[in-house]
Amino acid sequence: MTAIVDWDQLLSLREVQAPDEPDVVEQIIEMFLVDSDARLSRAREALASTDAAALRLEAHSLRGTAGLIGAEHLRAAAEVVEYAAPAGDWPSIQVAYGTMVAAVGDVRAELAKFASAAGGSSDPARL
Repeated sequence: MTAIVDWDQLLSLREVQAPDEPDVVEQIIEMFLVDSDARLSRAREALASTDAAALRLEAHSLRGTAGLIGAEHLRAAAEVVEYAAPAGDWPSIQVAYGTMVAAVGDVRAELAKFASAAGGSSDPARL
């Protein structure tokens, strides 16, 4: 089974971080935790109004962030929604959207554990 988040991939982003800058990993986690709810809300509204372009945009954004942090299940689920939206097969898109929502929830839970780890530890093994 694939991990919800590829911690090696996510933590490797620190290798390109400038010294004395805020922790890029913490920033990405915070961005996802704040941004993902708003993206899902806009995607839900787009789905309800059958706005393929808006739904595709939100799925594309979630796919990009998921790729950055190594959340493969979310990346794949968002990709299905992104590419299905222009076709307008709304019953199939509804199912794919549900998978994407569940995957976002899984990633949020995993990242929230990291964010609340004792002392702000950057070691996911301590979770």
